[in-house]
Amino acid sequence: MLTKLPALQILNLDMNQISKLENLQNNTCLLDLSIMQNKIEIIEGLSSLKHLRRLNLSFNKIKKIEGLSS
Repeated sequence: MLTKLPALQILNLDMNQISKLENLQNNTCLLDLSIMQNKIEIIEGLSSLKHLRRLNLSFNKIKKIEGLSS
């Protein structure tokens, strides 16, 4: 579903019991992504989000982060 929203700029997925982030690579206009209070353990696949300015990962179970640059 998110792949059909390439111009999406703000996405809030807080408190949804999400365990894996996927299918965000086509959302290259994303500026703000909040995924707090979920069950995410690995952060990966966000390298295509070049315009991302805010990423909230609070209160997850993160063990590993890959593919993010400042």
